Amino acid sequence: MTDERDRARFEELHRSIRACDDILSSVETNLTSFRNDLAAVSADIESLQARSSTLNTRLENRRAVEKGLGPVVEELSVSPAVVSRISEGHIDEAWIKVLAELDKRATAHKKSSQQFQSKAISDMGPLLEKLVLKVMLLPVCATIPRLTKTGC
Repeated sequence: MTDERDRARFEELHRSIRACDDILSSVETNLTSFRNDLAAVSADIESLQARSSTLNTRLENRRAVEKGLGPVVEELSVSPAVVSRISEGHIDEAWIKVLAELDKRATAHKKSSQQFQSKAISDMGPLLEKLVLKVMLLPVCATIPRLTKTGC
């Protein structure tokens, strides 16, 4: 009887050990899967950090360019409101103020084009000249309404 009890205990112990082995195997599988997932997350984090660094560098470069070009662009640019006022507005006191602003921009463009070699500055020249020409023609068009077939 002691042998049978011992045997029953050993069998119970053996089943417990197998159950523990199964549980340990399951934990090992879960830990391996977790380690693989963690490695993938780590790789994603590294990729995001590299991208963030690249974007920060681009942002810093853009800010540096904006800081340098901002005042020049502001000095040279002519707003759509100014163009509309000159092209379509009546000649009055407000029109003269807008004309003074256009003259300021044209003068700044001439000065900038002598100092800098830039495609943007050279592209802006014909546009400013066309607007200045429009300004010069407006008084003529006001006094001679049918100067051309299409008007001024």
